[in-house]
Amino acid sequence: PTPSPSAQSGMPQFLLAEEAPNIQDIRFRFRFTVQGDAAEVEKYGALPLVDAVVEMTTNPPAEHIIMRGLMTKPEEGGSEQGEMGSSPGNVFEMIRTQGQVWIKIGDTWMMATESQPEPIEPSRYMREFLSVGTALDWKKVGKEKISGVETTHYHIEVTANEISAPFGLIPTLLKQFGETRGPDIAFDRFVGDVYATDDGIVMKANYQVEFRINEEGKTARIAEVIEYEVEGINTGLTIELPKAEVPSAPVPLPDGAELTASMAKLLVYTVPNASLNDVMAYYKETLPKTGFTIQFQTEAPNEGGMFTVAKNGNTYTILIGLSPEGKTTITLQIP
Repeated sequence: PTPSPSAQSGMPQFLLAEEAPNIQDIRFRFRFTVQGDAAEVEKYGALPLVDAVVEMTTNPPAEHIIMRGLMTKPEEGGSEQGEMGSSPGNVFEMIRTQGQVWIKIGDTWMMATESQPEPIEPSRYMREFLSVGTALDWKKVGKEKISGVETTHYHIEVTANEISAPFGLIPTLLKQFGETRGPDIAFDRFVGDVYATDDGIVMKANYQVEFRINEEGKTARIAEVIEYEVEGINTGLTIELPKAEVPSAPVPLPDGAELTASMAKLLVYTVPNASLNDVMAYYKETLPKTGFTIQFQTEAPNEGGMFTVAKNGNTYTILIGLSPEGKTTITLQIP
């Protein structure tokens, strides 16, 4: 059923717009920053940890996300800041649709297949915040249109005395900043604003979770700030697959081999109904018959192996192994 404010308590029952019924397509933004005067936070200023634009469709089911920020992994070369990204300009882009996921690395799209695709949820942190407080804590501020949709603005402020459970992500984030914090960090206050339709659909939300940190007898303030805003619903949005050509295999493949990943000059195939020994035997027999010269070969019983082969002036590497799921795979490197 469509959510609605509770008639008994008056407590608004919020639902993120992308989870609402009758959604054909949606585009929303999600931004996550950390602010404050604690030393390990000041060096980052108010740079976003995550700044994402997400597009979703239901028919066909598809998701497209472009994410920037310090928590977005660098394209290459590691990070100067441990687990954190080295620049707020790091970009992660992904498209997921109908059992395929495409990830952009630099200027190159990589394709892989998924047996059970997981939804992209950059706004998953919002869910626990939507249930904070009671009906008396949420105050109606007024009406406001968000992306052309009429909403009611709700505001809440609650302190640590009113929320007993651990709250917020700061303790975890501080570890990613390189700090190990124990009992000297404490939740202090939660401030939230939600803009929801009469049916409780959240079109916009801003939250600030504040903490106090004791440092050498001084108190520092630190806050995580989350912003969510819907930019369009049911606008006729479509998500197109990348215009990336997946090359065909230039070497023979056993019956039933399925392409499961492609990136630049690397192709990965899964052979669900063949053992490692079966595939090794196949290549030892088939490669010479199809005009390939085996330049190098190594194998271990029940562990797979590798071939380096040549034909028409081109050299190819064929690696036979197991996937994490225990299926036989063929990884092919092409020139």
